[in-house]
Amino acid sequence: MSNNSESEKMNITITLESIHQLESTDEIIDNINTILPEWIVNCANKFAQEYDKLNDNWDELCNKVKTEKRKILIVQYLPLEDKTDNDKYINSVANMLTSKGFLLRRSVEVFKCPRTNNALLTQQMYDYFKKHNNIMPSEWCAESSADDSADDSADL
Repeated sequence: MSNNSESEKMNITITLESIHQLESTDEIIDNINTILPEWIVNCANKFAQEYDKLNDNWDELCNKVKTEKRKILIVQYLPLEDKTDNDKYINSVANMLTSKGFLLRRSVEVFKCPRTNNALLTQQMYDYFKKHNNIMPSEWCAESSADDSADDSADL
């Protein structure tokens, strides 16, 4: 391995470690946007009320890693495997963010409701979940039908 590659890995580690030390949600997101511009497409504070079971699952995850819920980050790309160095890097960032209480979802899976600013499943993901379990609302909708506005703005 070349010295340049070692140096790049060290810089990545230092960057991720320094971000991991941050406490402010906004600072963490700002720093991620610096090292991965345009990776975060949007963010939401929670899932819409129609998907309370998904909020419950997120609570359970945070309890397991002993952290508090922060935000749902809707990202461009999240690899399923570490096939390339870029995949490994993205997954390292994702793991660090999860340990800090963020929930990461691909933009093809969720989007932010224009009315409530909470996360909703895309029709493709809704259809997938509906086929495999019964915790989904009876119909997919592009806006939350419930009056459950987000606690505060989740804009980037």
